[in-house]
Amino acid sequence: NNIVLNTDGTVDNLNIDGNLSVENGVIKLPALASDPVSADSGDVYYNTTDNVVKHYDGTIWRGPASVIFEAARNAGHVSAANVVLWNDVSINIGSHYDASTGRFTAPTDGIYEFHWGGIKNNSSGLSRLELRKNGTSVKQNYWSSGDVYGGMVFTMYLSLNASDYVDVN
Repeated sequence: NNIVLNTDGTVDNLNIDGNLSVENGVIKLPALASDPVSADSGDVYYNTTDNVVKHYDGTIWRGPASVIFEAARNAGHVSAANVVLWNDVSINIGSHYDASTGRFTAPTDGIYEFHWGGIKNNSSGLSRLELRKNGTSVKQNYWSSGDVYGGMVFTMYLSLNASDYVDVN
């Protein structure tokens, strides 16, 4: 183990068991390809597979919450009172959107931004899209008679707790 102390009491280089080092004032974390099997709450390492710093919260390894998904529906019409399954997923960073259920599940507490829309397939009657949080409606959007294939796009910010889910009905 190398320790270099300057005359002013600062440390230039510190190496502890080859895993953690301080070099010229920069802390170098252990670099691993996957999460360690055993850990204590507060442990930290650099994941070389995901290129992120992860910490152990006492239950699971957590990294930064990079979350975004983009999905469209290309599988035909959706009947009333059915969850929209956005089946054509082009982006799903964090894998928090599930195309089989149409649900986005929040990985952490936070404010999330949602955009959704639809195209009406007839010139009479009412069309509705409803954004739901944990199965409860938080925003309903309607459009009625007008042009066939009239479309609407909506935006909403939602405060979600970890494990809350959002879908469109």
